[in-house]
Amino acid sequence: MGASAINVQVKSLSGKSLISRIALIFFLVFLGVGIAFLRAKIRLPLHLPGRHGIEVMFLLTFLRIAFPLKWSGSLMGAGAGLATLIPGMGFGDPFMALMFFLPGVGLDLFFSGEKYFGKNIFVVALAAGFCYLSIPMARSVITLFGVTYGSFVGGFLYPYFTHFIFGAVGGFLGASFSKVLK
Repeated sequence: MGASAINVQVKSLSGKSLISRIALIFFLVFLGVGIAFLRAKIRLPLHLPGRHGIEVMFLLTFLRIAFPLKWSGSLMGAGAGLATLIPGMGFGDPFMALMFFLPGVGLDLFFSGEKYFGKNIFVVALAAGFCYLSIPMARSVITLFGVTYGSFVGGFLYPYFTHFIFGAVGGFLGASFSKVLK
């Protein structure tokens, strides 16, 4: 009976081991926590809505290109969202987890159709700008239910414009940095 041994290998369909996949998932979530930590510690009183789009979208775009796992942007966004629940991080917005998660999902959706859009840095920058634009869009819906945001004090279109610009600049820097390192 010893001659009919079953050869069991823990492999996924892509050839990478399941353990290394799980380790990569935890690492991406941990990177998301790092993004939220960095965002919490950079406190520049510029009073510009979306100013953190430069560092957040730089890191999300660069790391999304560096780790081409299908849902790596969403995993980093989920990790950043979980970090908002850590006491002492300084996030007073109860919806901040959603605000970290949405741009990551948007980047994943863009990169799932990347073969149609190409790998042009400017196209990636535009996509990053639109992904970061999801934050004021979500906040606009939340304000319909009575929650107020200081970013809308200066007008309704201004936060949309600044979020797009800062997100696009961050995406451009992230895509450029990934091209330089390749």
